[in-house]
Amino acid sequence: MNDTKDSIQQNGFSIVPHFFSDNYTDGIIEELNRHNALAYDKQIVSDFNLLNSVPFIRNLAHGNQLKSLADLVLGDASFPLNAFVLDKTQDSNWGLDWHQDLKIAVKNKIETTGYSNWTVEYGISHVIPPKEVQDTTEINKIISGETLHCEVKKGGAMFMTPLLLHKSPYSTTNRKRRVLQIDYAGIELTNGLDWYS
Repeated sequence: MNDTKDSIQQNGFSIVPHFFSDNYTDGIIEELNRHNALAYDKQIVSDFNLLNSVPFIRNLAHGNQLKSLADLVLGDASFPLNAFVLDKTQDSNWGLDWHQDLKIAVKNKIETTGYSNWTVEYGISHVIPPKEVQDTTEINKIISGETLHCEVKKGGAMFMTPLLLHKSPYSTTNRKRRVLQIDYAGIELTNGLDWYS
């Protein structure tokens, strides 16, 4: 587990093959299917944050296997914020260019020093918190340099920091490409701001 922590701290990410057994991974898929979380046009989940709408996913996010690693990287006060599924199929194929996950979701907009670029997305307030943010010049320099293709097979896990520069190209195969993403935080916000979860 310390190797995973070191890789995250040095490189911004770590890939752990076979983090979940095939049987457990099949159980995750079964639960997501049961709640139609993999069928965007038929979703019956009451909340797009799967922590609130799929008990199995909530238990997974709070379970020792993930939470202990989050604690190791973020501190003992870490907690899961949200969980959602990215499911690329032939009928629902999309790509994201190079980006960083800069914005956070908060319950209410409270003007606070250092927090900038307020937006409302799907009725939820988002803001960029006070962190060091790479400018466009730095991003272009990184893109023109060396990049890594990260492939994670069924049951594997990729742990990454949100400021890691990453992209998600269009799927070029007939196979489904499913990702269950769970976001964790290690601190509470300031000035009355609360994480949206």
